[in-house]
Amino acid sequence: MKHGKWRGVNLGNWLLIETWMKRSLIEGTNARDEYTLAEAKGNQAKDFFDRHRESFITEDDFAFMQKWGINAVRIPIGYWIVEPDGPYVGGIEHLDRALDWCRKYNIDGIIDLHGAPGHQSGEHHSGRARFFRWDKEEHYRKRTVEIIEALAQRYVGHDGLAGISLLNEPDNEIPASLLLEYYQAGYEAVRKHLPADKVAVIAEAHQNPRMAQFHGKLKGENIATDVHYYQCFWEEHKRLELHEHIAYPLERVLPRIRDYNHVGDQVVGEWSLSFGEPKWWEKLDPTRKLMAYQAFATAQIYAYSEACGWFFWSYRVEGWPAWSFVDAVRLGYLPQSLNVLE
Repeated sequence: MKHGKWRGVNLGNWLLIETWMKRSLIEGTNARDEYTLAEAKGNQAKDFFDRHRESFITEDDFAFMQKWGINAVRIPIGYWIVEPDGPYVGGIEHLDRALDWCRKYNIDGIIDLHGAPGHQSGEHHSGRARFFRWDKEEHYRKRTVEIIEALAQRYVGHDGLAGISLLNEPDNEIPASLLLEYYQAGYEAVRKHLPADKVAVIAEAHQNPRMAQFHGKLKGENIATDVHYYQCFWEEHKRLELHEHIAYPLERVLPRIRDYNHVGDQVVGEWSLSFGEPKWWEKLDPTRKLMAYQAFATAQIYAYSEACGWFFWSYRVEGWPAWSFVDAVRLGYLPQSLNVLE
């Protein structure tokens, strides 16, 4: 980690489309994910995806992030970016360009395998909803390791690459033993080409309860465990009042992070400003909503800065400021600069 600690943003919906993040992408179709969107576009798919990839995030966005104090980006990709697999549309040149911009603007690039062959969950953000075969057929896992090695081999010596995340949010049904076997194989595939002093390997626990199953379990150097802290999905969080939401990262998450730091490196790969739209939210006037977002952001940044890095989800989300970095900065939810933390 050349910057010490990562202060990062996810570049979601760029090289792997998540339809909720820009609903206009699926207008006129019944698409629910990138797979069905590519099917719907048919012969026009390549032009459609190329236009999106060339415009959704540009070099100007990297310049903005650098100015604001971001020193790392997590770049979600589907395996088909590396190895085209119809109806998906390939596009490794877009990842090349992203890492070139990382190098130019002194930002650490983390390649995140968000969609693996066979798909590691039935969620839409794996690229294909309702298709979950990764854990059930060995050839999918073998192919995933090959994808990881192809990425490592392609970017040997590239100063824009600082890490490879082996698998985003694997389903909780996947046994820890099977994931650990894959993570170790993925680590070895990376280390065939990329040294430990240059590139981190990131293995994901995803939900905090699984941290103990993975954290510190892999053999090697410069390995971090990734966990995602959201306070909008689980019943535990839906019951919280505003003051409890703000206190939660400091009272509940921060002690966990400090405990796990004794075992090894960890990163908070995703977090947002979403409270989950509880009933009490609509009772707040605009000024109090602004104050709530600012307090929530400050509490989370303070807590997650105890880890080796954090990555806000995501850089741009259409119509959802609590999830959209550029909008959260514009509206004053986030600090106007993180350079003060250097």
